[in-house]
Amino acid sequence: MWKENLYQPFEILVTERTVFLSGVHQHSFFELGYVLSGTGCLTAFGEDVSYRPGTLFLIHPETTHRYNVETVSRFVFLRFTRQAIADYLGSAAEPFLTMPGDSRPVSVSGEDARRIRALFLLIWREKENPGMYSGELLLQWSVSALLMTARNLAASVLPAAGTPPSERIAWLLPYIQRHIGQPERLTTEALCETFHFSRHYLGRYFRRHFQENLARYIARCRMRAVENELANTVSSIKEIAWKYGFSDASHLTKAFRRHAGKTPLQFRKEYLSRLQDRQADGQGHDSQHSGKENRA
Repeated sequence: MWKENLYQPFEILVTERTVFLSGVHQHSFFELGYVLSGTGCLTAFGEDVSYRPGTLFLIHPETTHRYNVETVSRFVFLRFTRQAIADYLGSAAEPFLTMPGDSRPVSVSGEDARRIRALFLLIWREKENPGMYSGELLLQWSVSALLMTARNLAASVLPAAGTPPSERIAWLLPYIQRHIGQPERLTTEALCETFHFSRHYLGRYFRRHFQENLARYIARCRMRAVENELANTVSSIKEIAWKYGFSDASHLTKAFRRHAGKTPLQFRKEYLSRLQDRQADGQGHDSQHSGKENRA
């Protein structure tokens, strides 16, 4: 068995493989591996875990592992040191990317799964056909992918009771956002039990760190999620109400009116109207520009 080293804080590797010649090995660095295409398995911690397109693995330093390819596979690997996390991501992401893990793939929520795939596709294409500012673009896309990975890890892995309060609070916001449609998980009692805080301490600690009341923050997150649904989907008000934990469409409409000063249907109609106006302005500008070119 051999160990692979990294000679810079951060590195991107894209590769298409029918077999990994490296066999069983370890790293002295962290590696986030994304499967763009193909099937196979990762062997680590004494078990085989299958992969397919969209699978995301986070391999920690000193982890003995190997990839076994079944069908031709395309991978994007983001390789980074602990120092790179501090330099590019900041301290908020560090607990989640460096916490002890196992061979299971990172669980990514539906919308983030689509976004992460888009980012890794961009990285693959830019690495294959680099252009001006490739280095800067690749770094920005990689940082975005790592941050999304960190927030999904934060939402799926909960802190132990002995974790310092300052670290436990870092898990709280991603957890709230992930479970915003499950109000029973976001009551003060439920959050205190999940994050090992006393009721009084959680409210005080949240206000001190975020300068906002916890219940108000949760309510605003829910309304922002509703706004996103109204703007970007054709879901009915009843469907949106069910998705975000409201008892019915009437309950959602009343809450949304208090939040936005208008009903959900009015919000959607106004948003679509503004969108159409912007598109019309853009087409008009393109037509004027084309006319000038033709006259020239």
